[in-house]
Amino acid sequence: MRNSHENHQKNDSIINKVDQEFSEQLTKIIKSYVLDLVNHEVDVITDSDWFEEKIKTTIEELNK
Repeated sequence: MRNSHENHQKNDSIINKVDQEFSEQLTKIIKSYVLDLVNHEVDVITDSDWFEEKIKTTIEELNK
């Protein structure tokens, strides 16, 4: 009975380690994806006519 319990605990430890490693890798992948997406959106916005117009309007208002 004890041997079975020890094996179960050992298996749980291995599973927990695999789960932890998987979680860490998945977190890195998601973080990288989100950062790439945000950077892309920032590029799209800052390269747009809307953004340029917004900057001009803001500067004009500040100079008043």
